[in-house]
Amino acid sequence: MADATYAAQGHVAVGSIVDVAGRPIAIVGIVETAQAGQLVDANLYLPLADARALVAAAPNVRAVFDVRADDDDILYVRTDPAHGVSVAERLRQLLGKTSIVTTPSTFEGVLGATFALIDRFGALVGVVGLVVAMAGLLRTAAAGLWERRRDIGLMRAVGWQRRDVIVQMAGETLALTAMGELVGLGLAAVVTWGLRWTRVVIPVPWEVMPTPHFLPGGAAQVAVTVPLDARITTGVALAPLAAGLIGGVLVSVWIARRAAAVKPAEVWRHD
Repeated sequence: MADATYAAQGHVAVGSIVDVAGRPIAIVGIVETAQAGQLVDANLYLPLADARALVAAAPNVRAVFDVRADDDDILYVRTDPAHGVSVAERLRQLLGKTSIVTTPSTFEGVLGATFALIDRFGALVGVVGLVVAMAGLLRTAAAGLWERRRDIGLMRAVGWQRRDVIVQMAGETLALTAMGELVGLGLAAVVTWGLRWTRVVIPVPWEVMPTPHFLPGGAAQVAVTVPLDARITTGVALAPLAAGLIGGVLVSVWIARRAAAVKPAEVWRHD
């Protein structure tokens, strides 16, 4: 069979005889492969026995590749999808360890590994975000402590104990942390709702297509469009909330102890 573009350029039709490595080959069909890409695109498509004979008689090819007379490059097998896994395993046993057997489930495996990598990267981003948030909370609380040092000194002067100051400052810092978490959770819910309307186009690798690309209609579906099923689960929501509260407790205790150590005489002497 001849590629449609090659046939048009070479004025080749069904029944024409073309010379391939000194051998006359009869054209029995024309195929359209323009949309299949260049991975399996060729001018002529020959029976497997003829292709093997041509490779065996090509010294330049054998000088570059260790090709044996019974080797195959790409072999397509049509089978029932329900038995695809068992057939693939049987083919691996027959073809040996050097063969690569791919099925539609291979595509799922590749995506699964990609999504696992994305999840790990997301966890790393979450940890970095938590550290940045704690640093921002610490900076805000420290700035508030510096601005309120006169008030804290006055409270100590009128009889507030260190314990009273610690409870007051820790409660304010925890309240600030909780409000920030609620606002962040609300923004995350809005973004998640918007992502649910997003559609993702995933290119399908040519080696896991259900039909060969060079067959008529084989390249019709080269990508899969799937909705982005974004959602916030209970576990996903509680984990960062708990981490944020723990960080808020640590920061609030540190700030509260600093505030309780303020001495009225020192504050009024500098001011």
